[in-house]
Amino acid sequence: MGKKIMNNNTPNMQSDAQFPAQQAADLMAIARLPEIYEMELHKSGSALGDRKAWNGENPAANKAAHDSMIEATPPELRDNIKVIQFDNTTAIVTYAPEEHSVTVTFDPTSIRDNVFLNRDELDNLAREHSEHSLGGEVHNGLYRDMVEEDPKSNSSMIDKISGIIHEHAYDQDTPLKVNFTGSSKGGAQASLAAGEMMAEDLFSEDNNIELNNVLLFGTIGYGDEEYVQNFNENAQKLGANVWSVEAHGDPMPTILTPDGSSFFTRYDYDAVGNKAYITAEGDVTVNPDKNTLDNLRSQPSSEGMHTSDNYTKVLDTTTPPATQTPEPLNTPEAITQPTSTLQL
Repeated sequence: MGKKIMNNNTPNMQSDAQFPAQQAADLMAIARLPEIYEMELHKSGSALGDRKAWNGENPAANKAAHDSMIEATPPELRDNIKVIQFDNTTAIVTYAPEEHSVTVTFDPTSIRDNVFLNRDELDNLAREHSEHSLGGEVHNGLYRDMVEEDPKSNSSMIDKISGIIHEHAYDQDTPLKVNFTGSSKGGAQASLAAGEMMAEDLFSEDNNIELNNVLLFGTIGYGDEEYVQNFNENAQKLGANVWSVEAHGDPMPTILTPDGSSFFTRYDYDAVGNKAYITAEGDVTVNPDKNTLDNLRSQPSSEGMHTSDNYTKVLDTTTPPATQTPEPLNTPEAITQPTSTLQL
């Protein structure tokens, strides 16, 4: 059944933008993978206390995490998936040969341990401004893992991800399509990584590499007005499809934005792209103005909505069921004319 979609105008974005429900659902399935990987990895020790698994020195823990992730990966991607880690940040890069596309996603905030033992939480608290290569300022704690060099390899996460993209760029005659996605902290870092690669002219200087989708789910604010504007303008020039998705009842998209509910959660950051607000029933409001968004957020909701499971369910409600081609009827041999196929 089709869902109601309302459109409102947001500066610098498309007033007639159509929310890509199926693409969002498909990318959400990939956005969940770093969380699944890290949840299994955490079983070897705390986020801070036992670093052996994170450093690759505990093969059994890393194999268990990898196997758990592969089991949750769409079958067509299982032979083309790589894990990149720096400190407490995990990036997963998949390649789909049939679509000739690469998808990059990052881990959400771990819920393991208290805030003083959880490196993800400590990164979230480091909200001070840091200059981004694309221009403007962004959340320092989320950005630094993207660009700091690993002393063992003398390369950053961005360098390693760019290398994988280049590995696949010439596999086929058509341009490679690159997607970025993630939920919560992972969505914010996906945006910052995409912005970094824009700044490096990865998508503008090589005709074999195209920025395709940037779909982010339940992110906190992470970029100031200049960064958001630069990102949106560059994405539009590249023809990319950029969305930040908020599910009803999820408080995180207000954190570190001017809409934060308290002094400690109110800040001057925002998220990039077109905005989609989705109710539990699957109704989508595109680029709502301030009054509309405040009204939507004020409606009653359930608690615990900031989960990948919830976003998966909500996105499923926005996606109409696939139309199935009816099976051809078995006809007697005496009938020589083909039976008409029912058109749905």
